[in-house]
Amino acid sequence: MTNETTPRKRNAAATRDAILDAARRVFTIRGYDGCGTREIASEAGVNVALINRYFGSKLGLFSEAVLFDEEVDALLSMPLDQMADDLSELLTTKPLTKPDFDITLAVLRSVSNINATEVASKKFHDRFVAVLADRLTGPDKYHRAEMVLSVIAGVDLMRRVCRSPALANDGIVAQPYLRDILWSLIYPDEARFDANVINR
Repeated sequence: MTNETTPRKRNAAATRDAILDAARRVFTIRGYDGCGTREIASEAGVNVALINRYFGSKLGLFSEAVLFDEEVDALLSMPLDQMADDLSELLTTKPLTKPDFDITLAVLRSVSNINATEVASKKFHDRFVAVLADRLTGPDKYHRAEMVLSVIAGVDLMRRVCRSPALANDGIVAQPYLRDILWSLIYPDEARFDANVINR
């Protein structure tokens, strides 16, 4: 008969998830160089040796923890013909702070480490740029996909981190301008510009 007071052993999947969740929280607050594997393990409530077992190294953990974001998958699943409208609205209205994990802050606070920066660059290319480029048509697909990512990252940084006045108040003024910039990158041959915006 099992003693009900004895805690269950955590299975491998649960342990891995606990480490990832802890790493996301810690990297968001401290960045790559600002923390060690012991701190992450302590936050996860596991032995530090398990980080190497499941992720190979701190850099391997950073790659999987910080550069996986459900929001990225949501962006890439948007219908292409609605992406400019949906993205411009999302970028100018989403909450200024994120609980637990903030990919923008985690990467921004890790750029001092060249290895973390290289990992971030490759992950962004593989998970966002390459996927979006495959959906685009017309010339310079990869360059345009990179530009879309740059617009997303830049607006998110300026609005949520720098608190740019131009992007405040739910981006009511900025949203149509942003929409047209994104549209011109997604559909360069059909770039549309709102006459109301141009004539302001």
